Amino acid sequence: MGALTVESLPAIPRRSRSELALVASSPASGERAIQLHLEAKRASIEHLEALIGAIETARSLAQGVVDGGGLYAGGLSDFAKRLTDELSWRGKTLQALTERQLPPGPR
Repeated sequence: MGALTVESLPAIPRRSRSELALVASSPASGERAIQLHLEAKRASIEHLEALIGAIETARSLAQGVVDGGGLYAGGLSDFAKRLTDELSWRGKTLQALTERQLPPGPR
């Protein structure tokens, strides 16, 4: 039996450094969990911002009824005025609670 030499071993295809660099290492489970949690937090803040915007839109529409005064049937202007006030306070409360959801730091 012949001596074992490097030349006698089967040829192994060589990979270039650029090919090896394409192999992505997956993040550890803990890191992935943190990333997913932060992504969910961002999505929840976007949702709350959309809700705040919708409340402001509804408040603005109600204010239009108030401004229209006598154009609307009896009681509608008073109802719209109360709704405008309520939505204003609710929007401010939601904004304050949303700010608690934000990470600490400059805003």
